[in-house]
Amino acid sequence: MVIAVCATGTAAAFSPLDFGIKGGINTGSFDLKRSNIPENMRIVNDARTGYHAGAYMRLNLLLIHVQPELLYNWNSYDMAVWQGNGVLTEDRTRVRVGTLELPVVAGIEFLFLRLGVGPVFNLSNAVSLGRGTVSKIEMDRPAVSFTAGVGLNLMRLSIDVRYNTHFRKTDNQVVIGSQTFNVGNNFQGWTFSLGYQLFPGR
Repeated sequence: MVIAVCATGTAAAFSPLDFGIKGGINTGSFDLKRSNIPENMRIVNDARTGYHAGAYMRLNLLLIHVQPELLYNWNSYDMAVWQGNGVLTEDRTRVRVGTLELPVVAGIEFLFLRLGVGPVFNLSNAVSLGRGTVSKIEMDRPAVSFTAGVGLNLMRLSIDVRYNTHFRKTDNQVVIGSQTFNVGNNFQGWTFSLGYQLFPGR
């Protein structure tokens, strides 16, 4: 009986799976296409700091790890619009975006350092607008994007820094007054995360 208990405890202690929670801040920007915007108008997208929170599972196989995550991102942008004849007047509309994502990062681990890359699957995307000139915006977020970064393990804590981008440019539509503009964009940004292992393996 003692041997059986010890063997079970040893197997559990060396489980290859880690489970934890994580959260942090996002930074990102959209480069707007301005080819169809008239000369008496300017549109600029100013990004604000966003946040994310969720959970992760890490499968450790010797020096290789695979880490799927389920994250919810809160991001906001100021859509600044200048328009008029002669003197341009400015108006800003707050754009809030909530996204449910499933990153799957695979990479190598050496001592306390992790390097990883992988796809990010977009599960849902919700957009809301504050008051302003922009009355409607359609953000075409790709079903799959890309992330790459570095992580650091400190006991049950983990720190991750990742670069995020889309594989292709997207076509978004912005409605200002009675006019609709196609403002395709190219997204790139960073995430800074702090994680905690609730059920550590190994």
